Amino acid sequence: MPGRAALIGQGIRMNGRRFGLRAVLTVMTVAVTSLALSVLVLLLIMTQYLNRVSDTLARSVENVRAAEETQIALLIHERGEDPPAARAQAEAEMLKNLAAIRRDATADAGQAVARAQELVNAYIRSARTPQPPAQAPDFVAAFRMLDEVSDLNIAEARAARDTAVRWDQRLKVLGWSAMGVVLAITASLCWWMRAHAFQPVFDLARAMERFGRGEHEARAEERGPNELREMVERFNAMAAALAAQRRAQVAFLAGVAHDLRNPISALSLSVGLIAPDQPLPPEPLIRRTIERVRRQLKKLERMVNDFMDMTKVEAGKLDLQIARHDLVPLVQDVVDLFDATEPERRIDVSLPSRSVWVEGDPLRMEQIISNLISNALKYSPSARTVEIGLRRVDGEACLWVRDHGIGISEDDQRRLFEPFQRAGLSQDTIPGAGLGLYVVERLVRAHRGRLDVASRPGEGATFTVYLPLAAAPAELGRVEPA
Repeated sequence: MPGRAALIGQGIRMNGRRFGLRAVLTVMTVAVTSLALSVLVLLLIMTQYLNRVSDTLARSVENVRAAEETQIALLIHERGEDPPAARAQAEAEMLKNLAAIRRDATADAGQAVARAQELVNAYIRSARTPQPPAQAPDFVAAFRMLDEVSDLNIAEARAARDTAVRWDQRLKVLGWSAMGVVLAITASLCWWMRAHAFQPVFDLARAMERFGRGEHEARAEERGPNELREMVERFNAMAAALAAQRRAQVAFLAGVAHDLRNPISALSLSVGLIAPDQPLPPEPLIRRTIERVRRQLKKLERMVNDFMDMTKVEAGKLDLQIARHDLVPLVQDVVDLFDATEPERRIDVSLPSRSVWVEGDPLRMEQIISNLISNALKYSPSARTVEIGLRRVDGEACLWVRDHGIGISEDDQRRLFEPFQRAGLSQDTIPGAGLGLYVVERLVRAHRGRLDVASRPGEGATFTVYLPLAAAPAELGRVEPA
């Protein structure tokens, strides 16, 4: 069973699912809000209940007061010493108080109040006889019934008071409990934020600082909520890309040094054949030496041109002289140039009989075609044919160059058009700086086209350029069909 540290390292999970920072904060917010709303609703209910209890207490006190005033009026009336007007006022007060008590009485005290009313009315009727009897039984019964009404109201008041005290204690417990829950949630959230949100940020900051100091292998641990994990993953990916680019640049410099050393060595050997203090060699030797020098200078020129093109592409200063031209003769001219310079290699050409018009820079178009053919020849065995073709496909000009060489793996294909990248099988066997295809892809994109590659290791590769077709120019009063 994993320990607590391992569980923390894995982050918060529920049913095998990792939660993000937003989800955790949402759950915490919903929990606190639900608790607050529940307490608020309960407080509103308890406030209404306590209001009813207060009304019950007030009504009970008022009923007790009215019952006592009725008893006083009953005693005054029974004394019989007051004038008839005072006795009539006492009767009216007794009836009014009893009516008020009955109106506000609860179900338990209602019957006692009704009985008291009957007894008081009977007493009043007997008191209006010419000679009222002393200490009439109706008087005693009415007085006692009023005592019972007072006792019932007092009992109701005490019960209401006891209920209020109990609910007051419950509310105190509820309040302290709610406060404890809120504090627990807040403390848990603070702990979680410190352990799972802030700590990964601190680790990421330290990793970035180390990377900035030159530790190119510095990486941050991928842990914490999803959002922070994504940030760390992106930083690690960026750091890995920068480190890979740095390694590629170092390899590029090593490749450049290697590629420059070969033609320079060849030039030195060629020039060394002609000593300044000796007679000139025979003409055939001089011609072979000059041809060797020409080939080496051509290699150096191509490398320098690749560097210049890469610099212009990166700086966004690649100038294009856009014009409408036919790709068919352009492709044929480039193939003828390779046939003249490398007659030992065979290039199969498949061109349409009709013109294929596009808009672009003719010199850059020649550079695209020339680089693709040169790569195909470089990566193909000398006995195998390189194929090049041109056709129209769905409103686009489709130019492809196919070789039957070492091929390119899927991993290399994903990075093939990046600067300083070369196919894994050719890195140590075929010279080059890894800039040709990068420049070609950028030139194709600058012409609003795209460059695709299809290859398998050991089965060669096919590079396909797609360019938008252009309308044919008017010639001799007609428009050539595209």
